[in-house]
Amino acid sequence: MDSGFDLLFNLGTFEIGSTVSSFLLGTTTSQAYTYYRRYPRDPLSTRILVGTILFLEVCHTAATIQSFFTVSILNYNQPEKIFEKSPVGYTLSILLSGLIASLVQVYFANRARIITQKTWFTALAWALSLVRFMGTIWLTVLIWIMPWLDFLRQWRWVAIVVWTIGAVVDVLIAGFMSLDLIRKRREATQSKRILDRIIAATVQTGLLTSATTIAIAVCFVAMPLNFVWGAIGATLAKLFSISLFASLNARERLNRESLVVPPRLAALQLENGLAHRPRAHGELLTPESRMIQFRLPTTPSDTQQEVTSPVSIAVRATSTQTAFPHDDKGRTKSYP
Repeated sequence: MDSGFDLLFNLGTFEIGSTVSSFLLGTTTSQAYTYYRRYPRDPLSTRILVGTILFLEVCHTAATIQSFFTVSILNYNQPEKIFEKSPVGYTLSILLSGLIASLVQVYFANRARIITQKTWFTALAWALSLVRFMGTIWLTVLIWIMPWLDFLRQWRWVAIVVWTIGAVVDVLIAGFMSLDLIRKRREATQSKRILDRIIAATVQTGLLTSATTIAIAVCFVAMPLNFVWGAIGATLAKLFSISLFASLNARERLNRESLVVPPRLAALQLENGLAHRPRAHGELLTPESRMIQFRLPTTPSDTQQEVTSPVSIAVRATSTQTAFPHDDKGRTKSYP
């Protein structure tokens, strides 16, 4: 065994990573609960995705705890066994982490396609995510069948390539979406504040996961015999899940801030997944119907305006002096 291996230090970092991962599972579960409570009529595919990722996160946490139990309890004071064969839970956690990250990247790449209308970019991001996941499968098999020291000597470049591709995909998605939103902001005449919030959320999501992935790769290259990179890696899957769930749950807050939304910006909000279904002030129509409802300030009477646009917007207005012109028969006029 290499004399540079510090058993107590590595067990400590492993325990910290497992503990933080378990705490983040609570945050992930809370975010998922909030999503299902607020958006019961979201598309079935989105609700299935959230449930699938939550299930994978529970499995990932269980695998992380099992690997720590094996190293610290079953193989107590036998550090040589760490280098003979990796625990089953550890190899499984690597596979689950790669699967969760790829699913989240595929979702955000599809969101980028809706916003930017650039199919080629989404195809590129999906292809890189697929390569990343296939590399994760290969990495998992290598770690499972090979002693750890042999893996470090012959195949550690596989892990570096997988993490590098993951970071590149995160940066590409965040950067491409941000540039397109900045261009839209320059053309917009209203609601620039909402666009600023969307841009900030997009950048923060990409930076969080990409910076964590880069940190894992740097620690792995600099300290391959120390499990600092493994402790950080135990939290990576949770950060991907939290970024997705937080993005979905942020729609209600953004819609509360946008009382009157121009048609083009409303289309952008829907395409960016920022439209939600107000429960107390009317039903939000499904995304398939391409309509949104927004609440205006409450006043005694209740009228409704329909605006014809690429994405139709049904606005429920409550005002004694309606802000929308009517024709001679009292019907709300429509605008192209």
